[in-house]
Amino acid sequence: MSFRLKMLGGAMLMSDDGPVTGRATQRRRIALLALLGAAGERGVSRDRLMALLWPEADADRARHLLSDSAYRVNQALGGDAIIAIGDALALNAERVTTDLGDFDSADAADDWEAAVALYGGPLLDGFHVSDSAELERWIESERVRVAGRYARALEQLADDRERSGDVLGAVDAARALAAQDPLSARYALRYMRALDAAGERASAVRHARVYAALVEQDLGVEPDAAVAALAERLSSAPPAERAPASVVPAVAVAVDSRPASVVPAVAAANDSKRASPAPDESSLPAPEGIRTPRGSDSRFPIRSHHLLIVALVLAVILLAVWAGTRAWGAAGDASRTIAVLPFADLSPQGGHAYLSDGITEELIATLSRVPGLRVAARTSSFAFKDKPADVREVGARLGVETVLEGSVRTSGNALRVTAQLVSVRDGYPFWSETYERRLDDAFAIQDEIARQIVGRLRPAVPEAAAAVAPPAESIDPEAYDLYLKGRYAWHQRTRAGLLQAARLMEDAVSRAPRYARGLAGLGEAYAVLGFYDYLPPAEAFPKAAEAAGRALALDSGLASPHATLAYVALYHDWDFVTSEREFQRAIANDSGYSTAHQWYGNLLTAAGRFDEAERAMRRAMELDPLSLIANAALGWVHYYAGEPRRAIAQLDRTLELDPRFELAQLWKGQAYLLIARHDSGRALIEGVVRSSGRSTLALTALAYVHAAAGDVREARELLAEVEARAGADYVPSYEIARVYAALDDRDRALDWLERAARERSHSIAFLTVDPALAPLRGDPRFEALVRLRRP
Repeated sequence: MSFRLKMLGGAMLMSDDGPVTGRATQRRRIALLALLGAAGERGVSRDRLMALLWPEADADRARHLLSDSAYRVNQALGGDAIIAIGDALALNAERVTTDLGDFDSADAADDWEAAVALYGGPLLDGFHVSDSAELERWIESERVRVAGRYARALEQLADDRERSGDVLGAVDAARALAAQDPLSARYALRYMRALDAAGERASAVRHARVYAALVEQDLGVEPDAAVAALAERLSSAPPAERAPASVVPAVAVAVDSRPASVVPAVAAANDSKRASPAPDESSLPAPEGIRTPRGSDSRFPIRSHHLLIVALVLAVILLAVWAGTRAWGAAGDASRTIAVLPFADLSPQGGHAYLSDGITEELIATLSRVPGLRVAARTSSFAFKDKPADVREVGARLGVETVLEGSVRTSGNALRVTAQLVSVRDGYPFWSETYERRLDDAFAIQDEIARQIVGRLRPAVPEAAAAVAPPAESIDPEAYDLYLKGRYAWHQRTRAGLLQAARLMEDAVSRAPRYARGLAGLGEAYAVLGFYDYLPPAEAFPKAAEAAGRALALDSGLASPHATLAYVALYHDWDFVTSEREFQRAIANDSGYSTAHQWYGNLLTAAGRFDEAERAMRRAMELDPLSLIANAALGWVHYYAGEPRRAIAQLDRTLELDPRFELAQLWKGQAYLLIARHDSGRALIEGVVRSSGRSTLALTALAYVHAAAGDVREARELLAEVEARAGADYVPSYEIARVYAALDDRDRALDWLERAARERSHSIAFLTVDPALAPLRGDPRFEALVRLRRP
């Protein structure tokens, strides 16, 4: 088996079967592999490795730790991954390759295309060993070296493309170069000249303004005069001929959290409309300073800015849709598809990710209400968060023609929101806008902006005005702030995140009892807490149902509260009829709501209607193609249907999207048991036990694997560890019952199943289809439990 060490954009060791976990991937051993990978065939002396990795240890101790680490890595990778060369150690290139080595080779061979393609981001991005300053310095120096080589490759690539007449390809390379160092005047000039050569003179002038603003804000110095001079010359020159859009699509601007790569979102968000005729915007007045209205409360200047954001989001949406109707109208309704990529948080101090994510969600939700416009689901859009993505890739993977992206920047009492629409066909922005306001003036201008934009939109898309009518005046600023933070926490899908989401949503609806979306979010938080066994089901699910019911009483047109009620009916009441009716109502309210289709697929699975369940899951995936849970859930349908090989294949496809997705690893590990691949299943789930910090769910899954493989002692030891937690935490009785069933301890398995029923465990819904419980079927106690459900 061969292995690959990925060092560009992060740190990960891959095998032919996927990510390697366990002893070989402990942080200091990854650092050892990285040091050897960067050195190539010449290797690194043992003394140098000891000084970098164990600076505080004495010589004997450091030498022992180095030897042990090399031994553990070789043991995990099957022998001779690390080899000795005299007093040095090196990677065996026949066993372990590295992306950094391939990058350096491409760079040395002047293969600029390959070098650029191999650069996945800063070297060892996010990786550090805190107690070794010398290692940190080595990482930083190597990071600078590799970034410099990458910039050189981009320049050479731009030169090659210019010489060959590929003007749009040259724009791609110049844009990436400007993204690599957005404060470089030389790169800014190169990007502007490339844009001018491609017929995008207005965009070049716009980029000069963006560059100047960034230099002044981030460095506090005057921008390079050559940039301003070029912008002036381009502004006064006769119109240029645009290069054909069909030559080579331009690379989309990536939205990334790293300082060197987030700036393209700002730069491109300020790129002007293309040179082709566009709607006249001269009648749209430039926003002016707004006086604080009488009676306004200035005690919450930061909170009130979210109301502006709602209005700004609506303004962005309406302008975007309005400007986009020119392109959409030309191609017909089939092309009226859009993805909203996560807005970047460019605030100097950071910490406003919940705000930028909240804006993105508001955009998705509001755009979804525009008739005739299909919007990519949140999960799929957020799959591109903090990742460099070509707009063509976004279009192909999400099936959209247009991408909306932007950024949010707060500084003191100032707010800047930028947004731009990019055509997937040619990669160029055809609309962009920047909003700059004072945070404490937010409330006064929101309706003014919304009314102006609605008025401009109405002639082109009459139905859109009603679809996005601004509700800002009814939202308490503090409640909205809490709601945004709650949504951010909810999407983390961890126990701590979900509990925090529930608390924040509780606070939001306490301040604003008639805030329907806040109540809907509260219901979702408690529903998922119950499903993941993070709270006792008897506590979580009734709270979810109560909040969803209140939300529907305020706004019957919402889809998510119906889905939550269906979820509770299935997993808490085991009432299949009511659950199906509520799922159908949710889908009727919003046929594009992927989660409703996925959850409906769960109901159909529990009912044994596997063909229908597969169709529902595939619809969910069609609507949200990059959703990890939707992709994994289809694998779980195959598992329950007794098709383990199809399950494994689907879960492999899910893990291609994210190799770290623990739920898919757990499900795949259990699917392996159905084809007697116990070792494969155990290895997968052992990895999840480690990565999850020995979570209860992972421990019970591992106990089940050991029990199914006949490892009775190991299974019972793990069960004892789980059961010991019962006093301090909720333990999933149903999962423990599955382990006892695999141990052929029938009575104890049924005892735990009956306990699960008393606790209203959600998994009781799957009694009749769970292959782990097959040995119990026909037992009177088991059949009595089956009759508790109302299918």
